[in-house]
Order: sequence, then structure tokens, then C-alpha cells
Amino acid sequence: MKPISNQSSRPLVLYLVLVFALSSIFYSLIISSGKLGGGHGLYVTGLMWCPGIAAMLTTILSGKKISSLGWQWGKAKYQWRCYLTPLLYAAIAYIIIWLAGWGGFYNKEFVTDLSKTFGWSGLPDGAIIFFYVLIAGTVGMVRSMATALGEEIGWRGFLVPELYKNLGYTKTSLLTGIIWSIWHYPILLFAD
Repeated sequence: MKPISNQSSRPLVLYLVLVFALSSIFYSLIISSGKLGGGHGLYVTGLMWCPGIAAMLTTILSGKKISSLGWQWGKAKYQWRCYLTPLLYAAIAYIIIWLAGWGGFYNKEFVTDLSKTFGWSGLPDGAIIFFYVLIAGTVGMVRSMATALGEEIGWRGFLVPELYKNLGYTKTSLLTGIIWSIWHYPILLFAD
């Protein structure tokens, strides 16, 4: 495995400088509001797009096409697996909790709040839960994907392929994990 050359490290350094410079704007807004929900959640959305914007800027400034970022929509069967896998392991966890008696089937307070928030006060609890899961699993998923896309383009579309060229799988994975965790420290330490 060859060390990262000075030539190939320039885009990486530029990318990281841009990520943290752009992120510092949203770190300060989140920290000054004291919570991740500050700015009606728009501060977090901005923060989550900083890696993607930094990747696009780095790519353009390096004379490459944005299409080189390595992010693309995968095959439908993998998309479905990605969608259903978290539901499966969450269901397993909840079933264990319910069967062991460590928690009830649903939080009545949460369902009451949902009925007020969505204007569903006349519906039975089961219908409220069903409609909430339906909306969260469709419209909510689109919203979450739009928010998380910036991080995916930046971390997995730019950073991982750039590091992998010289470091291989294990070192790339470890270094990416370290960078990703450091990027989260300001809001983990200074916000809610």
C-alpha cells in the first residue's frame, strides 16, 4: 500500500477544509440555539449538506466533473433491502421488549400528541399509529433522504473513494470513521 502522495492529498485537504469551514457556520447556529431542532431543523439540514457541498466544490476546483463523485442510485432490489432492513431489526428489538414486558405496545402520550399534531383526534389509536407509520415511511422517508443525501455524497461519494485509492479498505474505513466522528463532536458536546 502506497502512502498518499502530495498530489493526491490536495483534493482531500481542500475537501476537509471546506467541510469544516462550511460546517462551522451551522455548528455555531446549532450551538447558539442550544438544540439540534434550532431553526426548525434547518440548521441540521444545512450541516448535513456541508460534506456534499464541499465534495462538489472540491470536484469543480480540481477540474473534475461532479458526475465523478461516485454516488448513484443503485439497483431497486438493494434499495428495498436498505429500506426494509432497519424496519426488520427495529421490529425484532420491539418484539423482544414487548414480550419481555419491558415496555408496552405503544406510547399513549405519543399517540395523543400525533392525533393533535395531524388533526386526527376522532380516529382510534390503531388508525393513528397506522397512518403515522404510513406517512413516516413514505413522505418522511423522502424528507430524510433529501437531508442525508449531502452527507452521502460527501463522505461516501468523495472521501471514501479518494482515500481508498491509496489506503485500501481497512485504513479507509478507520480514517473515515475518525473524520466522521470528529465532525459530529461539536454538536454532540455543545448541543442537546
